[in-house]
Amino acid sequence: MTEAAIRKKPGMVSVKDMPVLQDGPPPGGFPPIRYARRIPNKGPSAMAIFLAAFGAFSYGMYQVGKGNKIRRWVFFFVGNVRNLALLMLLCRCFVWYLLGFGIWVLFFY
Repeated sequence: MTEAAIRKKPGMVSVKDMPVLQDGPPPGGFPPIRYARRIPNKGPSAMAIFLAAFGAFSYGMYQVGKGNKIRRWVFFFVGNVRNLALLMLLCRCFVWYLLGFGIWVLFFY
């Protein structure tokens, strides 16, 4: 369909020859837009959220501290056992060496 049939004006040469057709608001205007903030009062308060987050953080830090104490005790115990075992092996090798079995005992025990 051509512009001549749509606008009912035959023989148009330019767009400027076309009659102006502009949309406007509906009669009576547009309905008002509801933009008021309606925030519900449901859910926890800011203080409750803060206290819950602080409590979770505190409990996590307590667990970390407890784990550090256990880890420190295990490392201390394992280190002492290693040191005592090394000391016992060295003493045994040294006693065997003093008894005259020679230097080779140090490599086998």
